[in-house]
Amino acid sequence: MKKIVILIFMLLPFFAIAQGNHELRHRYGVGLTITGKRNVEIVGLGIGPLPLWGPTGGGSLTVKGVNVELFPVAVFTIIGSMFGPCLSLFSKEFYTPMDYDTTDTHIYGVSISGGLFPNADVHGFSFNLVNSYAMHSGGLELSFFSNTNNSFKGVQASMWGNRSLKGKGVQIGFFNSCYDCQVLQIGLLNRSGRRILPLLNFRFKPSRPDQLQRF
Repeated sequence: MKKIVILIFMLLPFFAIAQGNHELRHRYGVGLTITGKRNVEIVGLGIGPLPLWGPTGGGSLTVKGVNVELFPVAVFTIIGSMFGPCLSLFSKEFYTPMDYDTTDTHIYGVSISGGLFPNADVHGFSFNLVNSYAMHSGGLELSFFSNTNNSFKGVQASMWGNRSLKGKGVQIGFFNSCYDCQVLQIGLLNRSGRRILPLLNFRFKPSRPDQLQRF
């Protein structure tokens, strides 16, 4: 850990930190994912000390390449990561912890983190040491404990569980639930729409509105 901290301070002078107003700032090579009120696009390697909770003050962040979170703060969300997938099997109120209308953090490529947070969307491959609460996931999403998305397209896979409001693809974990999805589920207990089945569940047709109302 000491060597990592020393390396960070050695590299800081070379990091491209965006400055200025809300105009889009392009950074190539290595860039910090802390943007403040700025709109920043990093093409290459984006590095940040904390999970991508997102910029503050109206800014935005786009990483095209590799996103790396250095410190796994998401370990403090382990308990919620275990209860959420179980409770969502019985009530749609537990599908997502927050309801964001928009996202201001966009990752295209690879993301490696302790845990992605709600106002981020990922297109590509994401590996999360604890969990993922990314708003949208497109591609392959791997987390040790759980994945929670508003929507996904591709694969959600974790040791404990996966949940999503909408999606198309595959869910693999002990507990899987999807409110309105065209999905194949493999796990100990699976829910797709109103149907709950052990081991294997699937739904390939869109749900009708009346089916969702009776959830």
